[in-house]
Formats: sequence, C-alpha cells, structure tokens
Amino acid sequence: MRSALAKCRTTPPRILCPACRAFVATAEPVFADAIARRAAYRMHGEPSPRTVLEQQVIDAVGWTTLRGRGSRRARLRSAVERALSDRPEVYDWGYRRVVDKIRLQHLNWLVQDWIAHLLQTKPNAWRHAQEAGLPSWALEAVSTHVIPIVAAHGRRATVALVAASERIIANGIGIAPRTVRRRRKSRAMWTPARR
Repeated sequence: MRSALAKCRTTPPRILCPACRAFVATAEPVFADAIARRAAYRMHGEPSPRTVLEQQVIDAVGWTTLRGRGSRRARLRSAVERALSDRPEVYDWGYRRVVDKIRLQHLNWLVQDWIAHLLQTKPNAWRHAQEAGLPSWALEAVSTHVIPIVAAHGRRATVALVAASERIIANGIGIAPRTVRRRRKSRAMWTPARR
C-alpha cells in the first residue's frame, strides 16, 4: 500500500461519496508527510540515538557481549535510563520522528470513521469503495483490511476495527502495526527529562 500511496499523491478528480472524499483529502497529506519524514530518517543511515548510547555504555563498562542470564541486559537498561535522565535530547526514537502522537491519533480517528462508514454499507463495502472512485491505495486498504472484518459483531467488531485501522496506518506509512499501536498508546505526547 505504501508504494501505491507514494505513486498516487493527488486524489482522483471525482470521488462521489462525500465521506470518502473527506477521508482521502484529509488523510492523504498526513500519509505523504509521514512517508517523507520516514524517508528522510532512513536516508541518513545513522543508528538511532538510543543505539549509540547503548554502545557507549557497553564500551565504557568493557563488555564485549550481552550474553548471559539477563543481568547484563538489565544493568544496561538501568544505565541507559540514568544517562537519558541527564541527556533528554537522546529520547527521540525513529518512529517518533516519523509521526507524532497527536497526528497519529488524528489519523487513527479518521481511519476508524472511514472504516465505520464503509461498514455501514455492508455487505457492499467493496462495491461502495469501487463506485465511489477511491484511489488505488484506499481500494487496497479496503480489500486487505476492511472486508475481512465485515462479519464481526459486538466487542470483536470494535477490536477488529481498531486493529484494521492500525494496519492501514502502518501500511500507509511503511512501519509495523505494533509501532503504531505502541506510539498511539504511549502516555505522554513527549517524554520530559526525569529529575
């Protein structure tokens, strides 16, 4: 889906359904911005700041490996946390550079509303998507993620809708669905320095 979204930067001139048109017009620039941020982050080829910090701690202690019963990993984790409290600028992980929590939450609400709109047209969600004139990335999202949850009912439908929304966002940006879920559920908009 990412490649289809990258190719299709402009929306088709005529999307017939107003709800689908609003979704595509609002979501496509957010996806395009996240793809550009991800490409800029990946182009540098540099390791994440946390990886660099972990390597500095390992070198300072004199370890050559983290193998063992897990005590080295635990000591490394606590040493990194202490170092992070002194250097809050290092907190910025790669996936947070790609899309911030507010933009991700907004995109999540948009995708969930759009999926709910498509599910209201059941059992003809696919036909509605085709007749509405959606771009190829949206049609692929409907066929891959929305159609399988059409038969879900009750609590299972809610869980399936959230999971489908996370997968659509992840495929649109080009990151793992777990990263979207983790970023969406993180408590703070940013991580303040611990004192």
